[in-house]
Amino acid sequence: MTFLPPLDIKGRLSMALALLTLSTISVGAIAWYGLDRANTQMQALHSQTLAQVAKSLELSKRSSDIATSAPFLLNYRSQYLIDREGQSLITTLEHIVSNWPSQTGGASSPIYAYEAEISDAIGQMQAATKDLIGSANGLNYERNVTQIRVDSIRKLERDFYGHAIADDAIDGDRSTWFLLQALSNALSGAAHSKNLLGVGEYHRRYQTLLTQMRNRSLRQSQTKAIARLAWLADGSQGLFEIRRRELSHRLAAQNALFRIRLQAVYISDLSARFAENAENFLSQGRRETSNNLDVIKVLILFGGLLSIGIALASAFFVSRYVTANIEAITHAMVRLARGDRSTKLSLKISANDEIAKLIHSFRKFRATTLRLDRSNRQLKLKNALFERVFGNITDGVAITSEDGRITAVNDSFANVLKLSHGEPIGNRSLDGLLAQTVFAEDVPDCLRLDAFEGFSVLAGSDGSIIEVRHSPLVDGGGVWLFSDATERKRVEERLTQIRHIEGLGKVSGEVAHDFGNVLSSITANIHLFERYPDRDKAQDFIDRIKNATEIGTSLVQRLLAFARKQALAPELLDLTELIEGLSDLISVGLKEDVCFETRIAPSPLMVKVDPGQLENAVLNLCINSNQAIDQSGKIVLEVGQDDNGNAYIEVSDNGVGMSNNTKERAFEPFYSERSDGSSGTGLGLAMVYGFIKQSGGDIEIDSAPEKGTKIRLILPLASPETVVPDFSAQELRALVIEDNPSDRHLAERLLSSLGVSAHSAPTYSDAEAVIVSQEGFDLLISDLHLNDDRLAWPLIEQALQTRPGLSVLLISGHMPAHHPFQDANKFPTVHCFAKPLNSEILIDILSSRTSGTD
Repeated sequence: MTFLPPLDIKGRLSMALALLTLSTISVGAIAWYGLDRANTQMQALHSQTLAQVAKSLELSKRSSDIATSAPFLLNYRSQYLIDREGQSLITTLEHIVSNWPSQTGGASSPIYAYEAEISDAIGQMQAATKDLIGSANGLNYERNVTQIRVDSIRKLERDFYGHAIADDAIDGDRSTWFLLQALSNALSGAAHSKNLLGVGEYHRRYQTLLTQMRNRSLRQSQTKAIARLAWLADGSQGLFEIRRRELSHRLAAQNALFRIRLQAVYISDLSARFAENAENFLSQGRRETSNNLDVIKVLILFGGLLSIGIALASAFFVSRYVTANIEAITHAMVRLARGDRSTKLSLKISANDEIAKLIHSFRKFRATTLRLDRSNRQLKLKNALFERVFGNITDGVAITSEDGRITAVNDSFANVLKLSHGEPIGNRSLDGLLAQTVFAEDVPDCLRLDAFEGFSVLAGSDGSIIEVRHSPLVDGGGVWLFSDATERKRVEERLTQIRHIEGLGKVSGEVAHDFGNVLSSITANIHLFERYPDRDKAQDFIDRIKNATEIGTSLVQRLLAFARKQALAPELLDLTELIEGLSDLISVGLKEDVCFETRIAPSPLMVKVDPGQLENAVLNLCINSNQAIDQSGKIVLEVGQDDNGNAYIEVSDNGVGMSNNTKERAFEPFYSERSDGSSGTGLGLAMVYGFIKQSGGDIEIDSAPEKGTKIRLILPLASPETVVPDFSAQELRALVIEDNPSDRHLAERLLSSLGVSAHSAPTYSDAEAVIVSQEGFDLLISDLHLNDDRLAWPLIEQALQTRPGLSVLLISGHMPAHHPFQDANKFPTVHCFAKPLNSEILIDILSSRTSGTD
């Protein structure tokens, strides 16, 4: 067989199949023609497309080489070399554009070649290269000029030093020469500074020293030396200006280098995308060829049945060549897989067939295995570093899988969570493990993976506190960090307590001061009343005493509002309607130069709130805004609905605004810093704050000095099903026993809004007279503590005896823990509540009575 030329396996099989042409001449000729044509098309497709891909990759490499070699332009000291190398870079870029695969180039036309993108990228790279050449030439020129200046400065520096150390130099001249040397040192420092900040610093130092020199008495030689230094340092050709231009050229060159690298990366990306397009085009060609081959296979099948005998003989011929080589390759692969990295194949295959490709693949696989060995060694070093960091960090660290189970923890994890030593941790769920620690009570709300937002705090039953942080991993797991914050939280709590005690002390002092004034006024007028019993003067004293008591009552009501303990009568009302009715009253009380504007929502906003207190709060805010405007200004009162579905009232002005300190303390009682110089009680905003909080709302302040102030009151909207019941159809009557006029009027107003007729008894004796009479009523409302320090227990007992089934509501600010009616089974119609009275309590009691459950 030596007379045959070297053939690949496919060629040898073709020779064997040629022997079958006598029996399969018709089918074989057609089949062979089809196979040969398909093979020719594939080879042509591969050769043309892969050649263009190779060309695009080569051009991508050239652009990368340009980005690599461009920085060396900055190292040349000759303008000729810079221009020559720069022109070489530009020529290379033009070569890239001219040799890039064309989209209209015959067989490659179906492949999108990114010609426009390449042209734009090359254009930008050419512009950046030209900028780099210009900056490099400028930098080279300025460096040469700087060097000339530096040589002159060094010579002067040596001369100054020689004069300074001369034996015949007197002390005054010696210090002057040393000062001149310091001037030259400043110039030398500026010449060698690496940035503009350094040059500026040396320039300031030079100017300072020069000022000192000009204040001295100088010799003629010293004056000439100063003039020489000034010529070297100042002006457009002075050292400082030259250095500024040199560093500016350097920055421009670095910017051009960055643009060159950026476009080189972009060209490489376009080459990769072009290769991907070519691969897709080749895949389409292979599919079309495969379809053609399927048709040919059907024809070959008929001829194959007649050729089985000859094929078996041909297989023996091929097996002598294929089997031996494959066996050798297999043995080498086995040895390589067992760790023998010295394994090599010494087979010499002259033909470029599949066996040769397999041997070549084995050699590539062996080279890849050696690279993997090196990578594994590097990975082990990195893992060792990670383990040292992971093990020595003081915070507890846990790594969890996608399903929340712990896969790894560090040594500090058990200490931070106070776990017992030896307790198994691995493969347990994190929340399950925490449920067995002192932090178990906080775990269900804090560490639900679907609700956890990355940070939370856990409080332990032993008082310890830890901070929990979570970072998700790409595979769905996560990293958990547990930090012990117990000591820091204790310090913060102590600071909070100190501030709270300080605030209470201030409130107590201010209240004592104001009540002292009230009591002093009452005491003085009582003394005058006793001294001058004349009827006309006595009435004047009584009026003064009433005025003082009203001031004290107002102060108490404001304190109750701040403490959120005032008596409220919430009603279901339309917020827009209330503000529209209040706007006229507000506008009357403002300054003439203050413009007042209202912005009311078009649709009703139903809220449940005390209308009187709300009007008082809005008036307070508008009055504060009016006082914050020095001359002319504008106040805007806006009512609307925010993004969270809550109603809001916003009062904004363009007054003097608040400082950060004032804004932080705005809600403190007795704190006032009015810009108009008037003295206020400091309870206005505190009262508004208490009322809004007691009504279930919130308050926000946005203010800055000279920017104005914006205060927003936020109230929850009443639910659509909220309906105030009306009991007027039942014709219910109620007796109200209350010695406090304010609380008595509140109860009457609440009953009237519910359709209940009310009769009031302001004293114990009045109430007793009504109960003894035959007057009928269905509900008794009484305060526990009445006038003359008398309690309401006997009145309630007497009313229950004379009116069986009577509903009783007892209210008090100091309800005792034990009382005669605390047995609910024995007295089911007696209800005891703490002040203040509200509509919800009345609705519940009246509804129970009308439904027969009371």
